[in-house]
Amino acid sequence: MIGDYTLVQAHRGFSGCYPENTMLAFAEAVNLGADILELDLHISADDEVFVIHDETVDRTTDGSGALKNLKAAEIRSLDAGSWKGPQFAGERIPTFTEVLDTFAGRVKLNIEIKSVTSGYQHWFETLQAALASIAQRGCWDHCMFISFDLQALLAVLEHNSAAFTGFLDWRPGQTLAKQKLLQAAGIRGWHPHPNGATKELVDHAHQLGLFVLCGAGKQLEHLQTEVDNCLAWGVDGVSTNYPDQVIEYLRERGRWKC
Repeated sequence: MIGDYTLVQAHRGFSGCYPENTMLAFAEAVNLGADILELDLHISADDEVFVIHDETVDRTTDGSGALKNLKAAEIRSLDAGSWKGPQFAGERIPTFTEVLDTFAGRVKLNIEIKSVTSGYQHWFETLQAALASIAQRGCWDHCMFISFDLQALLAVLEHNSAAFTGFLDWRPGQTLAKQKLLQAAGIRGWHPHPNGATKELVDHAHQLGLFVLCGAGKQLEHLQTEVDNCLAWGVDGVSTNYPDQVIEYLRERGRWKC
């Protein structure tokens, strides 16, 4: 927790009610007062970085194929809203620069580096292009980076040793040792799976100076239980698909910033 309140991260924007990783989902989350927008990046065949979770456009658009095999013009033409509902028809996959130019400075951007499933060359090219855009705009202070892969986080730190990086720790076991390794490597965040967090582990992370963010309320039926767990553990922030519900729940418990 930060002071007397808990931060709220909008996972892929306000993705519970709006098409994920779109400008609409991000804007609605910011309008609610979310502290952090979590987003995902992939690079096109002609080196434009787009904000989308999957390696392919199949699930969330009316197109098909891998981002790395599609040109930017093709990707821009896709409908990224209708899959969520006809009222969202016409939403597009935003470019990373669009998101930076619109939201950096208004809210923190938490950028997930997809290195687990992507080949090395693909994620490395995506990361380098994204870092270049951040550097050009001088908005390092507005960006955070997370990954399941330590190698990806270390690549960020090689580019800027002051960058805020966090490790997605969803594999059980040896947690205390992993937290110490993160601290020694200059990684500043520990992001556990909700099933892998306890008050003792969160306390240990805080003793090492690590920022702790944990998933809560990605599904409405588990929201209250998961948020209650996060509050009991003392995490700094929760990540959710339903920032409206989490903010209201935190407000009722005196844990929201306003």
